[in-house]
Amino acid sequence: MENFKKRFFEKAKTHFDEQVYETWIKPVSLEIAENSCYIVTPNQFFKDWLEENYFEQLKNIIFSLMDNEIQVFLTVSRNKKLNIYPSERLHPELIQRYTFENFIKGKSNEFAYAAAKAVVDNLGGLYNPLLIYSNVGLGKTHLIMAIGHEVYRKYPDKKVVYYSSEKFMNELISSIRFEKMHEFREKFRTADLLLIDDIQFISGKTATQEEFFNTFNSLYEAKKQIVITSDKFPKQLQNIEDRLKNRFEWGLTVDIQPPEYETRVAILKNKASYHNINLSDEIAEFIATHICSNIREMEGALIKLLAYSSLTKKNLDLNLAKEILKDFIPEEETTLTVEQIQKTVSEYFQIKLTDLKSQKKLKTISIPRQIAIFLSRKYTQLSLNDIGNKFGGKDHSTVIHSINKIKKLIETDNNIKKHIDNIEKMLTKNR
Repeated sequence: MENFKKRFFEKAKTHFDEQVYETWIKPVSLEIAENSCYIVTPNQFFKDWLEENYFEQLKNIIFSLMDNEIQVFLTVSRNKKLNIYPSERLHPELIQRYTFENFIKGKSNEFAYAAAKAVVDNLGGLYNPLLIYSNVGLGKTHLIMAIGHEVYRKYPDKKVVYYSSEKFMNELISSIRFEKMHEFREKFRTADLLLIDDIQFISGKTATQEEFFNTFNSLYEAKKQIVITSDKFPKQLQNIEDRLKNRFEWGLTVDIQPPEYETRVAILKNKASYHNINLSDEIAEFIATHICSNIREMEGALIKLLAYSSLTKKNLDLNLAKEILKDFIPEEETTLTVEQIQKTVSEYFQIKLTDLKSQKKLKTISIPRQIAIFLSRKYTQLSLNDIGNKFGGKDHSTVIHSINKIKKLIETDNNIKKHIDNIEKMLTKNR
């Protein structure tokens, strides 16, 4: 047993790069019981991250070291295990935390979320198939698995089948090779709900497309629900037959856009809360400000912070977070200054820079000033007092008042929100 563990870590060290090995592989332990191998992780968020990113590679390493057949499981150390879903009925083949309850809604994804919920309430109905598309890391897999969990919970008699398109293809090849096509077709064509993730990976695979075409037709004619995710709108998918792309558009096609700032902060706070971690607002805002277009990358940054805190027993503050995340957030991404923000805001509203820094209380000046203060807090790491000094010596309470006022206006005044969005685009271009 000890020899097996030693060989496992030796092989893992050569397989993964040094940072991944030290952060995610070295802290785990192995336990063997009969024909099962358990990869024991320090806590729940550690388990989740391994499951999503490195589990297949770890399994392959273990398989290569064992002569006999063995099952591999990820688990949490007994004295750290969290009872997160004590009463819910969750689908065993889906990631547990990918439920509707854990999906953070915002303007960027509210239509896709509503469509997913509607499918659960009317399987095989108007929105069949449902196709969800977006760039990588924006929540497609979370949403498709949430549908699976909800159907599995609400309708225990329904057969839910979830596969990535790549796994569908590999299983098809294996079934052809070992003459098990009857069993293959029985599995997929008797589903009440078929969930296929990342359909773009069957691009150029003629036999796989043919089989999926026939599977699709069989389920659709039987009024069974099909949900598909893709990285592109159906018509933009390359090397996929037109007859398949046409069928993808028979139901409802929805997209997910990159999340807005407020949604990014909410996602980070929710994920930290899920793992019973107290994440400060300033750290959440720091990550949300500098990682804008990819939820998975943003969560990766958070996981690194949580892992560091858990393994070193150190409390996180903003300066420590910046140091830990220097690989996630390049130095040039943090170089906006208050002066740049002031200049951009004054140019946008066509007011004098001296007026922006003055004590004048005209609304045409005070609102731009408050926006500039809000953006200075969001995009720089200066203290409230330092920001106040940059605006003609405003005190701490005035700066807080300005920030809170703009936060409320963003929620209630679309014009203010549009102004801020436009200014942020200008700031991004000028970096």
